[in-house]
Amino acid sequence: MTTTLLQAGMRALGAGTTRGIPDRAHPSSFTYRIDIDGLRALAVLPVMAFHMGIQRLSGGFVGVDIFFVISGYLISARIIADVENRRFSIIDFYLRRIRRIFPALFVMLAGTTIAAAAISYPSDFREYGRALVASALSVSNIYFWSSQDYFSADQAAPLLHTWSLAVEEQFYLLFPPLILVLFLSLRQRMTLALWLLLAASLLLASVEAFRNPTLAFYWPHTRIWEFLIGTLLVRARLPLLDRRPVRDASAFFGLAIIVASFFIINKRMPFPGLLAVPPCLGAALLIAAGEHGETFPSRLLRLPPVRFIGLISYSLYLWHWPIIAFFEQAKPTQFLSVTDKALVGAATLIVASLSWRFVEQPFRRTKAGKRRVFLSAAGAAALLAGAGGAIIVGNGYPGRLSVEEQRLASYALDRAPPRAQGCLGLLRSRFSDFRPDVCLKRDPKRNDILLIGDSHANHFWHGLARFSGANVMEATVNGCPPLLSSLSSDDPLCREMTRYLLQRLSSGRQDKVILSARWRKGQAKDLDRMLSWLQNRHIETVVVGPVPEYNGPLPQLLALAFRRNAPDLPRKHLIHGVRATDGMIAAVAARHGVRYLSPYRALCSDDGGCTAITPGGAAMQHDYGHLTTEGSDYVVEHMLRT
Repeated sequence: MTTTLLQAGMRALGAGTTRGIPDRAHPSSFTYRIDIDGLRALAVLPVMAFHMGIQRLSGGFVGVDIFFVISGYLISARIIADVENRRFSIIDFYLRRIRRIFPALFVMLAGTTIAAAAISYPSDFREYGRALVASALSVSNIYFWSSQDYFSADQAAPLLHTWSLAVEEQFYLLFPPLILVLFLSLRQRMTLALWLLLAASLLLASVEAFRNPTLAFYWPHTRIWEFLIGTLLVRARLPLLDRRPVRDASAFFGLAIIVASFFIINKRMPFPGLLAVPPCLGAALLIAAGEHGETFPSRLLRLPPVRFIGLISYSLYLWHWPIIAFFEQAKPTQFLSVTDKALVGAATLIVASLSWRFVEQPFRRTKAGKRRVFLSAAGAAALLAGAGGAIIVGNGYPGRLSVEEQRLASYALDRAPPRAQGCLGLLRSRFSDFRPDVCLKRDPKRNDILLIGDSHANHFWHGLARFSGANVMEATVNGCPPLLSSLSSDDPLCREMTRYLLQRLSSGRQDKVILSARWRKGQAKDLDRMLSWLQNRHIETVVVGPVPEYNGPLPQLLALAFRRNAPDLPRKHLIHGVRATDGMIAAVAARHGVRYLSPYRALCSDDGGCTAITPGGAAMQHDYGHLTTEGSDYVVEHMLRT
């Protein structure tokens, strides 16, 4: 099988080498670009690395933006060539797109549905059904915009990656009619019209990246400028690139800014918008330089292994994320080890190669008539959407599991109560969303306690509000520790909230402050500075230490432990090192003479085991570490009694 795939790949590569660089003397012709296969590889591999959790490639997700530029260029080149030669058929265009996109997509959707039915818990399976309907109907970007931040911590939705396919399909739906209208009505000014459309889309993306980043990320109107960069490359005349030194310099610069984007951009930055310009510009420079002749970067992109990854890049993109998501659900694990990443990478490469060889290739060459192709695509989409609807109506088919497994797994849905949740700033939220009138409302009849920190402070609110006897105010931000160093955080919300809280603390409008966070070993000095700052202002302070953490969602671990009759399973998945962090934070608090509360000691014994279920039978935590409502009550009551 492997030999067959390699032979097929080499035949495809060999076929590509017979087609040279496009002749700029015939701008209305469409010519296969070998180096663009390599550019696809440069786009897809960082996306896969980012999803596998390779921290160094913090901007690996911008590979999708590079894909959009490539798609804009290739689609526009064919459409404009056909329009200018008076041979464009919108039906033939959609026929080619159906053959190119839908067979591999539908096979992936069918495969993931089978896997989800076998692996996912009812709540996850029900959400999968909704995503399946949206993906089959090419609106998954709209669905995920309404339901999930792409950069959220819980990113196990197996079809999350289909948002970009939906954006691309929406572009394909609207772009051909647009080109026809512009060509017929503004032929001499078509380029100017495209530039104006690009500028308007980029402006919207730049504004929405700050005002509504989730909308900016998912919606097509904030992405169309990336496709139009490719379109305008087709219309561009760049005679300077005929000179080899200029061409090489442009290609090297394009490659450099793409690679730099993978390492410099991160998920906390306002994206897309101006930050998406460098990787898109880099892709444009590589495409433009390669169109005018050979460059050293284009020779690298034409290397057979690189080009083969490019050839199977669509199937790689389709399959990599479901494989990662189901691997995490089945193991279960929150972080992929080096071995895990190697297994996931190998599995993705094998499945993608099979998909390319036995799905993509045959369907692209099929001789089936137009009517049959359109009806088959519509029928498959309807069948998959119907399957998703059945999953939704069946409520995720809980009968697949025992009653106790269902009960334990259901705690994965637990979140902090609405009052606390409304006072937690999430990733990519804005400071203007914070409600001081609700979250910091004082009570003249009780002492006021201000709880500050990250989401690991937020999960204590319910227990504190119930058992402390005080009025518990809250101002927390996801991933933002209550430290002076947060003033220089790369998250704008964290910086603004920290600045606001320091000003409020200086005014003395609370009786006591509680600092809580997902503490790390390297934060001892920062915590020492923060406690000194508070003591200099005579603010009574309590420090809450870390909770035990698992390398997978605790409810799933408990459900698996019940299924396998392995009660020690959660203990085997405890993350080591939290105990040492607890001791470090306790020592810093002791040096300043402030009260220290230890959730770790409340839950864990000296032999390393930790209580995972409350006396009432609830899961203590709803994911790797955040407490459930019952867990918050249990831990706080236990800490306050000691």
